[in-house]
Amino acid sequence: MLQSSPLAIPGVLRLLPSTLMDSQGWQTTLYSEASFAAAGIHDRFVQDTIFYADKPGSLRGLHYQLPPAAQALLIRVLRGSATVAVADLRRSSQTFGRAVTADLSYMAGDQLYVMPGFAFGWCSREPATEILVKASAPHHADLLRGINARDPKLAIAWPLKGGDLQFAPGDIDQPMLAEQPDLYD
Repeated sequence: MLQSSPLAIPGVLRLLPSTLMDSQGWQTTLYSEASFAAAGIHDRFVQDTIFYADKPGSLRGLHYQLPPAAQALLIRVLRGSATVAVADLRRSSQTFGRAVTADLSYMAGDQLYVMPGFAFGWCSREPATEILVKASAPHHADLLRGINARDPKLAIAWPLKGGDLQFAPGDIDQPMLAEQPDLYD
């Protein structure tokens, strides 16, 4: 059974799949179309991507894709832990321009579901962190956009500050939200 709980912004859910344990270990189902549909998630996921960070404070994002390749995302930490941030980029939303974070870890086994219309980023909290991201649309470099993860309007509470954060190449120079012309309607 899949447990779901909403975060502070509609369209973002924390998910906890059931885990079966026995004397040999455990098993969990990360994705089941039927259990996700029962939780109100009807996206069809078509691509899996794994991200890896050597050190704590490795930061990637915030990224999003424009329509027609806007992506719903399912995010899970496979090893280590990370703070995941999502920002609402839907101009018609009451929560436009707000961000929310969730701490995810391998040990907790939780996942984050993010509907299309959000930018996504993450920061590793410990060494050798791996993150699996399932997406509802394949990667399209020409539709990929970014928002600066240090934008004061978003006020994201990253787990490390300033010089302790290591930005992925190109992410540190992304525009602020107010400078971004390509957002969702």
